[in-house]
Amino acid sequence: MLGRAQAGRLTAARIVRSEWSKLWSLRSPAWIVGALVIAPIVLGLVRTAVLPPLEEAERVAGIRAVLESAAIGALPAAFLCAVLGLVTMGSEHSGDVISGTLIAAPRRLAVVLAKCAVVAVVSLGAALAGLGAAAALAATVAAGRGYGGPPARELAAVVGGGAVGAALTGLLGVAAAVVARSLVGAAVRLGCVLAVAPTLVAIVGGVHATGVSDLLPATAIQAVVTRAPARPFTIEGALPSTLSPGAGMLVLLTWSAGCVATALVVVRRAVTPRRGLGRRRRAAVGAALPVVGARLRARGVLRSEALKLLTLPAARWCLALTALAVVGVAALRASTVRLTDLVEEPARSSDVATAVAGEQATAIAAGIGVAQILLATLGALVVTSEFSSGAIRPALVAVPRRLVLLGAKLAVVALASLCVALLAHALAALAVTALENRNGLDAQLTSRAVLSTLPKSVGICVAAAVLGCGMGAIVRHGLATIGAIVAVVVLVPSALGPLQIAAQGTPLVWLANLAQLFPSPLSAVQLRQPHELWPQFLRGDVLQLDPDQALVVIIAWAAGAALAAMVVFRRRGV
Repeated sequence: MLGRAQAGRLTAARIVRSEWSKLWSLRSPAWIVGALVIAPIVLGLVRTAVLPPLEEAERVAGIRAVLESAAIGALPAAFLCAVLGLVTMGSEHSGDVISGTLIAAPRRLAVVLAKCAVVAVVSLGAALAGLGAAAALAATVAAGRGYGGPPARELAAVVGGGAVGAALTGLLGVAAAVVARSLVGAAVRLGCVLAVAPTLVAIVGGVHATGVSDLLPATAIQAVVTRAPARPFTIEGALPSTLSPGAGMLVLLTWSAGCVATALVVVRRAVTPRRGLGRRRRAAVGAALPVVGARLRARGVLRSEALKLLTLPAARWCLALTALAVVGVAALRASTVRLTDLVEEPARSSDVATAVAGEQATAIAAGIGVAQILLATLGALVVTSEFSSGAIRPALVAVPRRLVLLGAKLAVVALASLCVALLAHALAALAVTALENRNGLDAQLTSRAVLSTLPKSVGICVAAAVLGCGMGAIVRHGLATIGAIVAVVVLVPSALGPLQIAAQGTPLVWLANLAQLFPSPLSAVQLRQPHELWPQFLRGDVLQLDPDQALVVIIAWAAGAALAAMVVFRRRGV
């Protein structure tokens, strides 16, 4: 008996082995690891492919190209590692598997640490493979064209630093899932920290917020992998880091250690399984079953979907945070701007008026990037919550006409977003005008800046909500939909945008120009002055869309997602 007890004793090695098996029993980690390896290689090859022959450029261009090819995939790799951490821990909470796990392994701290160890090892290995292959291929291409690459030690430091940074970001994903105890909730929180915060800090504080921006994980990763003479790769609209690689690594270590420590404290709380889930499903079935003799009306379907939206806690949070972000960011931006920051003395009155109008428009729409992500998340949650809970089946029993049901969801989400965005931007315009007048900018509430910015910003918010709703109906999974939204809005433009300058004058500039065909709300709300020339192509065939064209791109994404969702929702089973 003693031998059996010792043989069945729970050890740390067995817990790690169990978590390793659970990780690879899911389908999504294999896809994430594959993307971790492939994405840096593809981005690195694109960056190196624009390297001209040696006689047409300086020798330092080869060193810059190799370093940038190794560094360009670090930020996408870090985001993918964070998603891997979310999936590893969040899947247990979403499927109520965590209770069984804690019965088999009552040592909660050991379970969390085992998950952290598995995610860190897998993330480190995959990131090393992807970044290392990208660096090796870039060095080979540069050598083949007659360039001398950077020292091997420096290149290895970039690859190793990027891989370690990605692994530490994966720990942030595990910790976020432990604290939130919800896959979607953890994804929203982590997305705000990694993707939204750098741009938000840059919008609110400008160049004066460098100290705050340097303390964010995404900025720290950029600091770790950037070596002179390479240019930094940051999230679109974010500030470049002023930290050294060692200081950036220290910031990442602090973030990961703090978040893991918080997760170890939180995991001690009692796990309450979602016992009310079955009861809520039965209630949904009972509420959705059609009454005999009742006639299906579009107005009734709209009322039903509006009731579902208002009773969804995540929807209320998204709408409230959207209003807070629009008004709060606009007020913060307006309170920090002075006339001397816009024009230099002496200046003509026309130049002052133009600068004030542009700043007023920028301040009113300062929170549009955050609002776009929040409202797209709202649209995604409205649709995916029914698929994850199984409520979509009774909903289709009550409303067999699928296009009517999906159209009602789109209409309700768009209307809710319209009301909140209209109210929030109106309050933002009032706050911005009052604060800028207090700072001596002579802003007018009836100026062209306000009348032009308000409808554009509100339209972008509605389009973002429709985009999220459409993508949710296509993907049908909350975390995957939010990941796709972040990729479309943040990752792809941030990865391809810097390549436009590097690839100018080469055939690959047309690939980098695709960054302009992704939603860019800050570009769409720019105030275009009368008679202002806006060239479509800059030097080297670099594409540049004017604000009206950028707005059309956003609307086209929303309309395309809605149409594709209608086709998919009508043809696929549930």
